[in-house]
Amino acid sequence: MHQVPPKIPEVYLRLHQILAAIPVSRSTWYRGIRSGRYPMQVRISANIVGWKQSEIARLVESFDSTDAKNESGGKSRANGEKPCK
Repeated sequence: MHQVPPKIPEVYLRLHQILAAIPVSRSTWYRGIRSGRYPMQVRISANIVGWKQSEIARLVESFDSTDAKNESGGKSRANGEKPCK
């Protein structure tokens, strides 16, 4: 008989954990949510929100792939701006 593996519960990150890994300000983070660049928060309880760790991991991976493009002559920043020299 085929058994379905147990589902691993989702891990949620708080904003301070995200901002420690992604160097943007709090206001820039929320602006990115409104624009669709960053994932929406999930309400964990009445006063607590968090972000799915899996979504943040995908976001960081997308930054890494953008960095790889930069090294090979692509645009230099995730938002397409050229760096100051």
